[in-house]
Amino acid sequence: MNHTIQIASLLTALFATACLPSLELKQPQRFTDPMVKRLQFEDRCGLQRYFDRKPPRILILSERAVSPDSRTEVGQAEVLVRRGPQLTELGRILNRFYREVPGWLYGSDVTVATDFLRRIPRPVKGRGVFRQGRGVVVIPTTATITMASGKNKVEIAYHPCVGELLFGRQTYRLRRLVLSPAPPPRRIRPRPVPRAQPRARPNPRAQPRVRPRVQPRVQPRVQPRVQPRAQPRTRPRVQSPLPPLPR
Repeated sequence: MNHTIQIASLLTALFATACLPSLELKQPQRFTDPMVKRLQFEDRCGLQRYFDRKPPRILILSERAVSPDSRTEVGQAEVLVRRGPQLTELGRILNRFYREVPGWLYGSDVTVATDFLRRIPRPVKGRGVFRQGRGVVVIPTTATITMASGKNKVEIAYHPCVGELLFGRQTYRLRRLVLSPAPPPRRIRPRPVPRAQPRARPNPRAQPRVRPRVQPRVQPRVQPRVQPRAQPRTRPRVQSPLPPLPR
C-alpha cells in the first residue's frame, strides 16, 4: 500500500512539473563555461551599471548545500526578487532574452527556485589563523529555474544573465575593480625656492639713532689693611754709680 502511495505521489509531482508553462529563449543556444566567462567579461547582460548603483541584496529564503570536496558546494536555493530595482532589472532581462513573458512577472514579488554551485577559494592565512572565503555562486548550465508569484508558476530555460542578476554581485564588483581605468599618476610639484630679498639701500638722510654706549661702573679695588709690626720692647740702660775703670 505504501509503495503504491509513493508511486502515485511521484507521478503527481512529475505531472505537475510537466504541466508548468515554460519560457523559451529567443535565440536558443548551448552555453559552455568559456562562453559564460566571456559573457561576464564583456558584460553582455548589461548588469555593470545595475551593480554600480549598489541595489539591495537578493533575499535568500532557503538554502541546502552539500560539499563534494573542499573547493565546491552544490545545493538548491530559493530567493526572493522584490519589487523595485530588482524586479525591474529581472523584467528587462526576461524581455530581452525570452519570448512570450507573462505579465504577472512584472507586477509583484517573484520567488526563484534554482540549483546553484559555489566555488570556494583557498583559505588565506592571516595572523596565524586560516580564513575561508565565502566563494562565488553560479547557476549550473543544467539547472532548471522556476519562478513563482502567488499561484502562478513558470519554468524558464537556462540563461547566464538570470544567474548573474541573482548571484553576480561579487563578480561584477571584482570586474569593476579590474577593468576600471587606473587613476592618473599624481604629479609631484617641486617645492618653490624662496627668492632672495634685495638688500635695502641705506638712506643717507635717515641716520640711525645711535644709543650712547654705557660705560660699566668700575668698582674701586679695596686695598687690604696692613697692620704695623709690633716693635720689641727695649729695656732702658741703668747707669752704675761707680766711676769707669781706667784704661
